[in-house]
Amino acid sequence: MKTAKYLVLLGFAGWLLSVACSTGDGAPPDGLAVAKAEKHVTLRVDFGDGFEKAYTQLVWIEGMTVGDAMKQASRHRRPTTFEVRGRAANSLLRQIDDSANEGGGGRNWIYRVNDRKGETSFAVFRLAPNDVILWKFETYQ
Repeated sequence: MKTAKYLVLLGFAGWLLSVACSTGDGAPPDGLAVAKAEKHVTLRVDFGDGFEKAYTQLVWIEGMTVGDAMKQASRHRRPTTFEVRGRAANSLLRQIDDSANEGGGGRNWIYRVNDRKGETSFAVFRLAPNDVILWKFETYQ
């Protein structure tokens, strides 16, 4: 008898949940539709010593730059910090977390998008959905 009451209660709870989540037109609730519609970019940070960080679900928005992706990573619950000198097309990334550029002949932060070395400032390089950004602490070649 207890099992039958439990099954009736469980069935009612399932029905209630389906009604609460329904939009009435067969479409998913707005929050689910937005989550499925989001486009993303990936940001990887290679410290050059065998340690890497990766943010695989940064939300892409129209006009987004590598700098914007960095800002999202800095607000993540496991943030990456960075230091910049200059503005817009003159922006230079000087440091990520505790690894600072070493200057001429040393290791410095160099970025690539989809394995292609950036030819402009990261602050103005525009991204497309599914782009993969890699910052690598290395000697420029």
